[in-house]
Amino acid sequence: MRVKTIFRVLAIVVLLLFVVAAIRIGALFEAHTFRASVSGRVTDTQGNPIAGAKVEYCLPNSESIDYDQSTKTNQDGGYSVSLPRFTVALDTSPCYGRYVRISAEGYVFASTYQNLKKGPNPNCDFTLTPASANVP
Repeated sequence: MRVKTIFRVLAIVVLLLFVVAAIRIGALFEAHTFRASVSGRVTDTQGNPIAGAKVEYCLPNSESIDYDQSTKTNQDGGYSVSLPRFTVALDTSPCYGRYVRISAEGYVFASTYQNLKKGPNPNCDFTLTPASANVP
């Protein structure tokens, strides 16, 4: 009878340790999950807002050039986008890079690389040059 009680207690302890370990492992991976939102404005070289400009974000080092998130600017040239969740196991870097492509009809296409931090990234502003400014 005493042996059964000891085995039950041991089984409960082992089960509790397993649950605690599973929660801690989950927390470890959650701590290294990249979630970011990006917002800003797209303007011309004179500071005028560009409505309808396309702003696209993609992961670096991807084998395709497909962009994983895009949006268009509003009447004030403003945009806001929430990037998909990206998990990096055991990475302690506070920043993650994304390629950004900005385009609008009548303007020179622009692209850049941005280091984004986890969470909100406000004031990611871009300036586009009118296409007519490049014609001699």
